[in-house]
Amino acid sequence: MKNDRDDIRISAVMPAYNCEKYISRALDSILKQSRPADEIIVIDDGSTDRTGEIVQGYGDKVKYILQENTGAGAARNRGIEEASCEWIAFLDSDDEWLDDNLKLLTGVVGGNKNLVWAFGNFLNCDCDTQTRKEAHDIQKAEIMLDEREYFNNFLDCFMEGFHAWTGSIIIRRDVFNDVGLFMLDQHRAEDTDMWLRIAYKYQQVGYAKEPMAIYHREVAGSLTKSYRNFHIISDMIDKHLKLSAESGHGEEFVLCGGHMLSVWIRDMLSAGHTEGLLETVKRYEDILGWRFKKEMWLRVKHPRIAPFCLGVTSCIKKCVRSVTKILRFNKG
Repeated sequence: MKNDRDDIRISAVMPAYNCEKYISRALDSILKQSRPADEIIVIDDGSTDRTGEIVQGYGDKVKYILQENTGAGAARNRGIEEASCEWIAFLDSDDEWLDDNLKLLTGVVGGNKNLVWAFGNFLNCDCDTQTRKEAHDIQKAEIMLDEREYFNNFLDCFMEGFHAWTGSIIIRRDVFNDVGLFMLDQHRAEDTDMWLRIAYKYQQVGYAKEPMAIYHREVAGSLTKSYRNFHIISDMIDKHLKLSAESGHGEEFVLCGGHMLSVWIRDMLSAGHTEGLLETVKRYEDILGWRFKKEMWLRVKHPRIAPFCLGVTSCIKKCVRSVTKILRFNKG
């Protein structure tokens, strides 16, 4: 019996730059899909190593395009423009798909004609220890989905920790005609910038809760993981405070943006990037909250005693909550 997913044609788009060490792993993971991609396009963003030679070794299984080095966003845009299929799926050259990635995603969009995009769960892999952990809480996803295969509002699910990632997403090609391509001046979080722009026009987003890809964190020389700058983060937040307000989603983004910003700031702090951190926190204290501001000040100014102080504060809060519950019970 023919399934709706059988009518879906997918172009797999991969930006690549000096990734001779990893690109075979990425390409092989696409070629091993239980539901094959209809075409594979690799945009070589001016590599100076053996990346091009390795890709061309796959012959007509892969469409290889070489361009000058202009960044991951430009490479993805070129891939979208070259794609011949109705749907686009992305994979970076240092990550990999699990075997059922496309099968799961096409199952979601094929069974829900209202959807123009979908994403799914994935595994975070620490490249030093090779430990893997699911990015999303499956039980929480089941509760939020309530037997559906989509979230009603991307901003809401993002707030709950369901972050879309480039390697586990599929988007109908004509969506890019509505929202534009990846921003060339967005050197960090250009993917999140895209998802938000899509969400302002298409709130519903499909979701598959099973892990479908592996995100290899902190790969040396990565094309998309090398920019850490608080000015870039500030520009991103300012841009979407404006765009969300213009599209009628301003209040939703304030909550979403605060969550997103706190995650990025913690990520920068854990990587040892503190220059400009406190200034950024102060600039956005209205959406981050005073507790986060105090915590960051403590972690930057007094890193040695911060864990102890924060631990004591947490303990006091728990005691206060417990006492409050007891008083309310006795009063009742």
